[in-house]
Amino acid sequence: MERASTVMSFTEIIPTNMERCRRHLCNCGLETLFHVLRDCSVASYVWKRILSREKWGSVHDWIVSNLQDTSICSHGVTVNFLFGLLCWQLWNRNLLCSRRST
Repeated sequence: MERASTVMSFTEIIPTNMERCRRHLCNCGLETLFHVLRDCSVASYVWKRILSREKWGSVHDWIVSNLQDTSICSHGVTVNFLFGLLCWQLWNRNLLCSRRST
């Protein structure tokens, strides 16, 4: 649960488009952290191929259940490790896309 709380606490400081717009740092459409990590078409495609559908509840429940899951997945690593790694990869992908569009 502590890891999930840590992830949730960063939602206020990670510079998604939503935060940049709220702070008047750019003129862009809204893009939430959870859109970047879970709900955009690329992220959704990745998660649906990797994680069980049972873990697709609310965003909070989705994060908590995946961070607490220490079982070994079909890729030979723990689910929580793979979850963290994929979140990091998706975030970096979004960062690269944002830099290309500016």
